[in-house]
Amino acid sequence: MEPEVACVTLPLRQHIGISAVPCVAPGERVTRGQLLADIPADALGAPVHASIDGQVSAITEQAITLVRG
Repeated sequence: MEPEVACVTLPLRQHIGISAVPCVAPGERVTRGQLLADIPADALGAPVHASIDGQVSAITEQAITLVRG
């Protein structure tokens, strides 16, 4: 069994494409697999999904941070 992490920081730019646009807000509760940031239509990039259940603690131009709980 893998140890549980207290928080994760997920980059909004996953590769060569553009950064994903957040669709959640700080303080919002999210579940594992939930869409956190998406790519505009006809743009190259990758959507970002929650890797843990938790709460959005911060959103910057570069990343979204989730805290477990």
